Amino acid sequence: MDLQKPMQPDTESDVISAARHAYSRSLLHIVVYFGISIGLLLIIQQFLPENLSNPEAVTYLINFLPMYLVAFPVYLLLSKTLPASPPEKALKMKPHHFLLAFLCAEGLGICGNLVGVIINFILTLIIGTQTASSFLTTGILGENGMLLMFFAVFCAPIVEEFLFRKVLIDRTRKYGTGTAMLASGLLFGLFHGNFSQFFYAALLGIFFAYIYLRTGNILNTIIMHMMVNTWGSLIPMLFLKNLDTEKLLDALQNSDLSALLSMVHDMIPFFCFTACTYAIAITGIVLLLVNRKKFSLPPAETPVPKERRFYVVCINLGMLCFIGICLFEFIHQIRANM
Repeated sequence: MDLQKPMQPDTESDVISAARHAYSRSLLHIVVYFGISIGLLLIIQQFLPENLSNPEAVTYLINFLPMYLVAFPVYLLLSKTLPASPPEKALKMKPHHFLLAFLCAEGLGICGNLVGVIINFILTLIIGTQTASSFLTTGILGENGMLLMFFAVFCAPIVEEFLFRKVLIDRTRKYGTGTAMLASGLLFGLFHGNFSQFFYAALLGIFFAYIYLRTGNILNTIIMHMMVNTWGSLIPMLFLKNLDTEKLLDALQNSDLSALLSMVHDMIPFFCFTACTYAIAITGIVLLLVNRKKFSLPPAETPVPKERRFYVVCINLGMLCFIGICLFEFIHQIRANM
């Protein structure tokens, strides 16, 4: 009687090849998402009439709607062509877990933001122009700030968490949970396309990836992402809505200290909010340091050898295309400020 030959375990080269393929295809899908978004934006711009009643609002709509209503569904369909291995739903987050996680997220976000400010300042001295993106700052203080906040607070967290946590991690975590977590965060930082957002987005991305890997529920990171964006964008806008926003923007863009000082009294509530934010951030950093030994990740199913991880994640067609697009965005942002 013929006996069925037992299945042989994957060799190291098979694991490396499969992992490299998973990372490359996953990132190529994000590149396609980029391409569809940019392509539709350019096409729509060609058919827009010159005299628009609210050009700022139209700009927001043609930037975000193709991205969320067309490119994102296509991306989800493409992602189904790769096998997924979601993390187990091991931990269930309760309300106090969200509160503690929010404190930690704010701590990481503030630290990353400070690094970004320093890097931007140094680069500004070197190249003679600002490298920070003013799109969000200008937008939230404009007359269509609530429309921008709808996309930033509600739409962006859903799409970005699926791109960089749910889909990417489900396709790569079996080859190394720590590697997938770091890749998720760093790629999320690059995705923002400017130095002012890279550092805090990367740290938050790593933290959100950790939450997803431990809980296995993407809804948790979507909620966390919405909380962070609400605190960092929507609430400041509410504090600043009664100010002369045109005067404030001119003062900020021109570094007009006297104009800023004349608005100090009206900005006291905002200063109190800022002080509260830093208090929350400090509390979060303390929590992270005190509990650092409690952080752990589930083991990988077929881990890639440590010395081959960089090759697997970074040396592939998908990563090269993704980095190319992100570098273009970084350069475009710098040129836009010149």
